[in-house]
Amino acid sequence: MGGPVKAEVEGATIFLCCKGCMGKPINKDAWTTIQANLMAAQKLCPVRNVPLGETAISVTVNKRIVFVCCSKGPCAAKVKADPDKYIPLVDAMLTKNLAEEK
Repeated sequence: MGGPVKAEVEGATIFLCCKGCMGKPINKDAWTTIQANLMAAQKLCPVRNVPLGETAISVTVNKRIVFVCCSKGPCAAKVKADPDKYIPLVDAMLTKNLAEEK
């Protein structure tokens, strides 16, 4: 079926399993699993450096999904206002956390 295919979903860049999945609606359960896996890999809020919990939310900036610790705090606004500051922090978290899992 080929390798992963880059696609855009809800303003975020993701990778689909193959070209056969392009243009098809994303299964809501699969999207929930993708979000949960991304959040688990990130582990921490890039603004406050605290663990992401049940009140964590995602924001999409520069076609990237970034999780912040809560929906009622200023973290989402800070990430949206300065993505060039926070995306590298998230990338570093993902690199570190995924390396630790191996």
